[in-house]
Amino acid sequence: DGMGESYRTMLHAKTSKDLSYVSDLNFPARSNHSGNNSNNGFPFDCIPSDLYEQARSNSFDWREAESVYVFEKKASTLDLRPVFKRFTPENSPPTLYNHGFENMDSAGALYSRASSHIFGDWNACGKVMGLAPWMQHSWKNTQGELLKPQGEARRIMWGSIYSEEEDSKFQIEKDVISGAPLISRMDSDLFDSRGNVISKRRYDFDESSDNTQKSIRSSTDNEEDTGDQEEKPRLPTKVALEAISLANRIQIDLEDVLLDFVKHFQEISGEENLCIAGGVG
Repeated sequence: DGMGESYRTMLHAKTSKDLSYVSDLNFPARSNHSGNNSNNGFPFDCIPSDLYEQARSNSFDWREAESVYVFEKKASTLDLRPVFKRFTPENSPPTLYNHGFENMDSAGALYSRASSHIFGDWNACGKVMGLAPWMQHSWKNTQGELLKPQGEARRIMWGSIYSEEEDSKFQIEKDVISGAPLISRMDSDLFDSRGNVISKRRYDFDESSDNTQKSIRSSTDNEEDTGDQEEKPRLPTKVALEAISLANRIQIDLEDVLLDFVKHFQEISGEENLCIAGGVG
């Protein structure tokens, strides 16, 4: 999911024969799936293929991003071997909170970056996923004006994770998830009539499509449901509509990239039983 072990740590343990630290580099080197005679000494297809050279010149390290394994369950053991691994550079000091995970360039880290941008929490990816389907919804305000997410046309990630070809390789564009985060926005519709900020209002909306309709408010366990308690539907704020557009964008991009990734390695391996692991997966 983009927050794996660092390459230099893995390499140091292997070259120093540190038996207390085991990683995928401990597997024997093999030929890669593309038919080349050499895989630069890696026991799996590796991107970037010149990782060793790049890691020597980078200020920070590289971390595991996406990996693929083939395994076979036997009577008393489980045979496992790595077939592919992509590393991504650490774009910020690893001493930062959570190793600066949301600043990395893996598919999972980019999704977490969108989560930080919307909710101020890199680990609120489930909320981003839940926000994305609201892209299909619309509302009307008291003036009868239509409120609807406008959508985000700029892609955040695209291409094939497993390719280094210029016209098909995995690419990213962080403009959409850079700058002032949505969680810090202070639009006028977040304030009450006295000028007080109502933090809950930022993303507090419901599915009622028309503000002229009324909905029955659910009673609590300590309240008697008289049937006459009503409240107006909660309409999305301006920043909520933008958050929906961003969530929908990152969700579409993630699905496009990872479905291509899974399909590719399913065809290569011939495996029918697939398992996707990781925080975003």
